[in-house]
Amino acid sequence: MPCNSDYLDPNSAEIEISRVLYFIAEVNGKTREASWLRGFHPAVYNSTMPKKERDKFVAELCSLLTKLGEEKIRKLSLELQIWWRDHKAADRAREAYEQKAARTKALKESALSKLTPEERKALLGE
Repeated sequence: MPCNSDYLDPNSAEIEISRVLYFIAEVNGKTREASWLRGFHPAVYNSTMPKKERDKFVAELCSLLTKLGEEKIRKLSLELQIWWRDHKAADRAREAYEQKAARTKALKESALSKLTPEERKALLGE
């Protein structure tokens, strides 16, 4: 099988975190390059940045934008405004899912606590 250049393309995590770093630079008024929007930020491209570190950058951008306020955000790039809109929607969906899962878990635990050990064993195979 011949060699190919597939590995040169940034993966989805590299693209998204490169965009986040681009937006952080934009909010802070720092120099940025258009290639970062395509996943080629030097700190991210072809690296094995752990999820915890990627989450740290997303949290930083979220914090910056929250402090900035919607009026000032409207003066920034359309790409950043779209990212912020989508990020807030994803946060709301995740929070709703987590609340539903927690409620379901609590209901299940409550129901199971009312069973006798024999009933629990029959139901759960414990």
